[in-house]
Amino acid sequence: MPMQPASTEIASRIAAIIEELKDLEGPLLPILHGIQEEFGHVPQAALPVIADGLNLSRAEVHGVVT
Repeated sequence: MPMQPASTEIASRIAAIIEELKDLEGPLLPILHGIQEEFGHVPQAALPVIADGLNLSRAEVHGVVT
């Protein structure tokens, strides 16, 4: 199923936040905070993008989010 324009924009913004913060020491929490600040929550669709961007498992990211 193709992404909707809004979904593409959201994914693009999430990727930009990850790129901006991924080189910090312990980048997961700052990335999650940045995404929450941008969207008011952390979308479920962001979890695999974050996991891939930081070379973490989805379970690790999910565990921190919850």
